[in-house]
Amino acid sequence: MSIIYRKISADLYWGSEEKATRYNKYRIAEPEKALLDWIYLSRQQGLPTPLDELQLHFIDRSKLIDYGERFPRTVRGITREILVRESLSAQRADTYHLKPAR
Repeated sequence: MSIIYRKISADLYWGSEEKATRYNKYRIAEPEKALLDWIYLSRQQGLPTPLDELQLHFIDRSKLIDYGERFPRTVRGITREILVRESLSAQRADTYHLKPAR
């Protein structure tokens, strides 16, 4: 088994919350930041970003847009595509009086 190391720019170390257990404290990325990091690292590896299986019900759209502005242009483009797909899905659900797939 090979190990793959990935590096994220120091400028992108933000967007996490401190959590605590009985014995330790740790930091965990907010859902919007985790999504953007995943896109960023996928693009850095030259990998496609599969959008068809994303579940976005934990994502705050305005926070995703705001956070996305701090990422490179390629990440912002994929973020816009995600938001467009989400919007179209919601519109289709409204047309047929269904709940959006989440």
